[in-house]
Amino acid sequence: MIPNIRYIGNYDINAEGKFLWEILCQLRNLGIGRIVTKNEWARKWPKQPSYLKIVQVKWINCSSVRV
Repeated sequence: MIPNIRYIGNYDINAEGKFLWEILCQLRNLGIGRIVTKNEWARKWPKQPSYLKIVQVKWINCSSVRV
């Protein structure tokens, strides 16, 4: 049985190819509590469920980050 999927927020049909941060910025509360997956994982491991649960989002001051 397939669970119901409900898209909340500014769902972007063209989210493929975007960084996770770009997607989370469009969601209320930065997507905390949401479950996300990558299409790449589904292609590599089609029989295994692969996902991430967003539990915390931290802002980083870019001027203090050394690359």
